[in-house]
Amino acid sequence: MCPSGQDCKSLKISLKLAGLKHKFLRVNKNNDFALVRKPSSAVEKAAPGAKRILSGMVADALALVANADADAQYQKGCAYRDGNGVEQDFAEATRYFRKAAENGIAESQCQLGACYFAGLGVQKDFSEAIKWFQKAGNQGNALAQYYLGRCYYDGEAVAQDYKQAVHWHRKAAEQGNESSQFCLGMFYKDGQGVPQDYEQAVRWFRKAAEQGFALAQASLGWCYSGGYGVPQDYEQAADWYRKAAEQNFAKAQDNLGVQYQNGQGVPQNFVEAYKLYKLAADQNFEPAAEHLKSIAMRMTAVEIAEGERRVREFRSRNNLSK
Repeated sequence: MCPSGQDCKSLKISLKLAGLKHKFLRVNKNNDFALVRKPSSAVEKAAPGAKRILSGMVADALALVANADADAQYQKGCAYRDGNGVEQDFAEATRYFRKAAENGIAESQCQLGACYFAGLGVQKDFSEAIKWFQKAGNQGNALAQYYLGRCYYDGEAVAQDYKQAVHWHRKAAEQGNESSQFCLGMFYKDGQGVPQDYEQAVRWFRKAAEQGFALAQASLGWCYSGGYGVPQDYEQAADWYRKAAEQNFAKAQDNLGVQYQNGQGVPQNFVEAYKLYKLAADQNFEPAAEHLKSIAMRMTAVEIAEGERRVREFRSRNNLSK
């Protein structure tokens, strides 16, 4: 593969102009760059000033090739991890991730950490996971920063430290990582690692919710329902609960069901409440199971049958089995 960000043709032209074509680098039949051990006579014969320039160009070109090789190793690791074009093999994935990680590729460092974190292709080792997450996180890799936040929150391989958890989740959240945005919202909601601040909680829940993150959508619905950090607004609560409920998130389905049962922010509708309770109860969400029993006692057989039909329709539309 050609070095990232520079096509093969332009790099070959640059080398030719420097008098280095086929000296330190050559292009093989696969359009890959390979090193040639013999130093370029163009560099050796150049005047001192030109020699420094040419040597610098050679060093830059070699660095590009090394980075391209490491990136190729990372891509091979991804292929083995996902079974993309090869048989899925986590041990091989880990081997390639390690090669690229040792060459400083942040994405590969993060993936190697994730392999150690989950025990994929290697024995589970949280200390090794932390080491590689730290390397990637310090390079600005948002996923590694999320994992570091998670490890500090749970106390995995490090002493539990909510302030450090906030520190790493904030770095990832500011890069748009929706999981860390949600976690940061929860820290502000519960006052863990930061002073409790519902307005900040709403801010971060909204960022994640707008990316389609169901837990954040349900949490934002909760804020609107209770008036936490925003004026109480049952219509807004219903809107956000509905977005999460459509993703089959049980707690949001139950909360939206309560609003339909009570006519809060939506027209009162026992059939729709029944459907939502049933969907949540089938996921073993106990509050919904209790609500389902209660509302069924107040419904006719025809209404219950319509509720069941809506449940089947929802499952079919979302390719869900019971």
